Formats: sequence, structure tokens, C-alpha cells
Amino acid sequence: MSLIRPTSNLPISGSTDTDNLSLRRVLIVTRATDRRDAITRALATECTEALHAVSDEMALRLVESEELDAVVLDGPLENLRRSQLCRRLKAAAGRPLLAFYLSSGCATADAWQDAVELGADGCLAAPFAVSELRVAANAAVATH
Repeated sequence: MSLIRPTSNLPISGSTDTDNLSLRRVLIVTRATDRRDAITRALATECTEALHAVSDEMALRLVESEELDAVVLDGPLENLRRSQLCRRLKAAAGRPLLAFYLSSGCATADAWQDAVELGADGCLAAPFAVSELRVAANAAVATH
């Protein structure tokens, strides 16, 4: 099970009714096609549309042009730290956007702390269940 802790460092607007939080459109940023496909299949069972980006630039373009509810970022934290991708995506969205990092294996307290320091709303263990993404999103919205 992943370690998910709510944060209060980013303003999230919209409904605070966490039981009815809708994750209609989720952007998955990964170069790993097997991981992308698995996440897409899982989201489809929840009637959630998955969009995909294989690069920082593609992710930024999609965030600017599409109305998204959340983004899941996959990749070594060292690379993500250098690019500051999470903060760039949230700034480019022009609206509240939930962001989560994937951590291989398990989402430890250290991985969660790293994700928050990078501007994310939490961390998910890979692989994760859609219900875990929904819990993380509800927790992030509930704290704002």
C-alpha cells in the first residue's frame, strides 16, 4: 500500500466534497509504455480518460491546452528535480491541478517528502490502484 499524506502547500479550488471528487482526465507523463498502458487500463475502468506525454515539453503543451484534473509523473526523482517539471506543469495549467509522483516499489516517507519538495501533492507506489489515486486526490483537496 502506498503512503499518501495530504499537503496544504498548494491552493486547490473546486468542490470540497471529497466523496464526489471527479478525476475525469489524468495526464500520465512517462516514457515506459508498459507502465503507461497499465495505468491507462486501470483508469478506463473508472471512466477516466488518460492522456499521455513522453517528454517534459509534450506534458507542458498538454497541460496548457487541455483541461486536466490530475497528472501522474513517472521517472527518476533526480531527473524530475533537475527539470522542476511538477512546478512548471502547475504554473502552465492556469488552474488548480493535482500532481503525484510515482515511486518504484513503495512510497516511503522519504519519497513522499521528495515529492512534496518538488511541488507535488503526494506520492504513489508503482504499481498503484486507481482507488489509491482517488484517495490521494481526495486527501489533497480536503486539506485546501
